[in-house]
Amino acid sequence: MKPILAKNLLALLGLVIIAACGTLDESGPYKGDKFLYDADAAFIAAHDTVETFLKWEYANRAIVPKEVTAAADKLRDEYPKLHASFYLMRDAYVANPSGENKVNLQNVLSLLRLATTEALRYTTATPTPK
Repeated sequence: MKPILAKNLLALLGLVIIAACGTLDESGPYKGDKFLYDADAAFIAAHDTVETFLKWEYANRAIVPKEVTAAADKLRDEYPKLHASFYLMRDAYVANPSGENKVNLQNVLSLLRLATTEALRYTTATPTPK
């Protein structure tokens, strides 16, 4: 398994395990809001995975298939908007943790998961040059 892929998969697995466990202290920074904590953890995992993929593709641009470069370029265009949307929806949820704001944040997280899946798909399917 590629070192980049292994690192990202282990990080994602670790976050899933952590996110599935326990409750949060009401006096902590999340004030017991496990949903917000899980959203932040998912965002960090997605961001790290996408960033790693984009750096890997750029470093190997001359030899990766054109479809990988096209996917990376598309992600370079779309990801900053997703990144900004996450923070807008997160801030709205923090200010007012209503059901509507929670759904809006979940929707952005779903789009981030799709970006992560895309990045991992190309990372796992493309041989790393030696």
